[in-house]
Amino acid sequence: MKERGFLSFLRLIGTLYFKKHISAMASLKNVETPQQLYNSITEASIKEKRVAWYNTIRSIVCERISDERDRVPSHTSMWRHWLRCCWVGMMWNNATQQDLNEDFPEPEASGWKKKSDSCFDFDWECDEVHQSVQKTINFLTKGCSCKLTRCGSLCDDLLDGDKGHCLLRHGTFRTLCVI
Repeated sequence: MKERGFLSFLRLIGTLYFKKHISAMASLKNVETPQQLYNSITEASIKEKRVAWYNTIRSIVCERISDERDRVPSHTSMWRHWLRCCWVGMMWNNATQQDLNEDFPEPEASGWKKKSDSCFDFDWECDEVHQSVQKTINFLTKGCSCKLTRCGSLCDDLLDGDKGHCLLRHGTFRTLCVI
């Protein structure tokens, strides 16, 4: 039940972003409705197909945005948000019971992370994505350590580890998107 609810939630959020960027969807994927895009996905299971559909929308939107506030959350962060919603809903449903702790899932298994003995914080992404986002933030705020003379704000990607310098792409700066 929890997973079906999440897939509906993902469909709702994906559809909102699809409608907001419908011109890009039509030109890049040759589809006019979210259903047409969904039907074009060839994944095996319903969950895989829905996640692939959402990620397709996310990657197209990521190419178009110029403001961080327009960034589409990853399906992992959406899943963890959904888990937190379910956890809070269970808490409210069981609020009249005498012992809430009995058979109640741990917050850490529901999209929360423990900060201290009595405090919890949101857990949006896995560690790999946290590191990638931090790398992107460092790059955007501090620049790169490229030794090329033409570099600086012209960089559009993170450092190329093999060559020891950043990658240049026609002197334009693009928004980095963690997918």
